[in-house]
Amino acid sequence: MYIKLNEDNNVNIIDSYNDNSITIDDTTYNSSLIITPNLIKEWPVKHIKKITAENIVEVLAYDAELIIFGSGKVSSQLCNTSLAELSGKSFEIMLTIPAIKTYNALVMEGRNIIAAIII
Repeated sequence: MYIKLNEDNNVNIIDSYNDNSITIDDTTYNSSLIITPNLIKEWPVKHIKKITAENIVEVLAYDAELIIFGSGKVSSQLCNTSLAELSGKSFEIMLTIPAIKTYNALVMEGRNIIAAIII
């Protein structure tokens, strides 16, 4: 998938995604990422079912109004331990391509969003 939306380089916009990489502002990453409008951080998660409470705490370190999890090509839910860490937080779990489109659209609106994208 290729998208090019960002005319203003003040925020992180996801340019493209495939099964092995994600490109943000013309830089390609080959691992799962935590992405905010102002930060890109590698995230050591390989599958949505393997997300631990520690992985969730890592995402929660960044304050946001919504957390979007991109689960890859497979729709899935988080384990109960991970869900407990998210208690009281607004989050969505989506396939990765819709998660990227949602993240980009909300960031372009100026919203404070976190995308946790699994590669």
